[in-house]
Amino acid sequence: MAYIDKSTQWSVTKEAVYGDRTAPALPDDVVELINPTLTPNTELVEREVLKNSLVGAQPQLGKETSSGSCEVELASTTGADGAKTINGDLLYEAALGHRIADVAATSGTVSSGVVTFTTASDVDNYTVGQAVICSGGAGDVEYAVVRSITAGVSMTISPAPADDQTMFGGLLSYTVAKPRDEQISLSIQEYMEAASRIEYTYGGVVVSDVTISYPVANIVKANFSLAGAGYAVEEDGVNGGVVPARASVCMTNVPYIAKNMTFKYGGTAYNIENLDVKVASEIYDTEALTTAGITNKTVTGKSEVGGSFAVEYTGTTLFSQYKDGTSGEIFGTVSNGSSTAIVYAPRVVLTQSDKSITSGIYKESLSYRCLSSEGCSDTVEDAITIAFQ
Repeated sequence: MAYIDKSTQWSVTKEAVYGDRTAPALPDDVVELINPTLTPNTELVEREVLKNSLVGAQPQLGKETSSGSCEVELASTTGADGAKTINGDLLYEAALGHRIADVAATSGTVSSGVVTFTTASDVDNYTVGQAVICSGGAGDVEYAVVRSITAGVSMTISPAPADDQTMFGGLLSYTVAKPRDEQISLSIQEYMEAASRIEYTYGGVVVSDVTISYPVANIVKANFSLAGAGYAVEEDGVNGGVVPARASVCMTNVPYIAKNMTFKYGGTAYNIENLDVKVASEIYDTEALTTAGITNKTVTGKSEVGGSFAVEYTGTTLFSQYKDGTSGEIFGTVSNGSSTAIVYAPRVVLTQSDKSITSGIYKESLSYRCLSSEGCSDTVEDAITIAFQ
């Protein structure tokens, strides 16, 4: 009987200690993935000893690692206010480094981007870099990101709402971690069933990079690259293995489609054709003789925080900003009819500007890099915010 991918379940769990392969809490830790792959590998250490044979000596076993990737659809959050989560929640946290919980909406006023809550202490529930939904005004719902907070008094958000909004709530948001922040590692489990039941458990997994792609009128997806240290394989009834049968988990996630988006660079709206957002990490393997090999995978920096977008060529405005090294703000939203996802970067420089001809039409492709703003929080890195309603 063949093992088919439709019979598998994948779960993602935060490890208590690096590499401990923490068992998943089922069904809560089950995630809905696209093309998941994790390949276990045991390094073979070759021996150079001379033997009276043309064939080399039997190699010995070295470090255990795993590597692979997976995708998730960007989708709406689920759960109660103040405890919302999202499919792939831990993957986003591991990729960017910092997770900001949502905040239930409460009343207030806004003037020139400064929000004052009816109950002043409500502002203390927010974090710089967190996305905010602004509603209650005569016009449309608007979205912004917290730029600064005066404890117990008010907070400043950007872009400043155009309407006199009266209700404000914080969205589930992810930002880049500060160097001193604790880093998380993941235990990822692959469950298969056919003639038998099998579990592959990969420990010490970190996300080395994530790319979120917004293809025109198609599903928005996030692609995660994974790297781990150590794994275990267990088959029910083999060598004393016990793998209990699992109940099916059926999710009803509502994905975002990249249409009717809004996108601004430097305060100017553009009709973009494609948008990619990428956060890539530099990872160092800590090793020790007193262990099985790798004792930790440490993020030592972000090799890339940025991406690219394309527009129909309309003149030299964007090229001039690239040529002059002018920085601008990126703010984009995508909705699925019931909720909205946000990407925000307060200080962006264009690093490349290329024009080309497609079907007789001039196009402009631009690459960008997100930087920390001059008003960066002491507790949160504000180079980029990814948020979900």
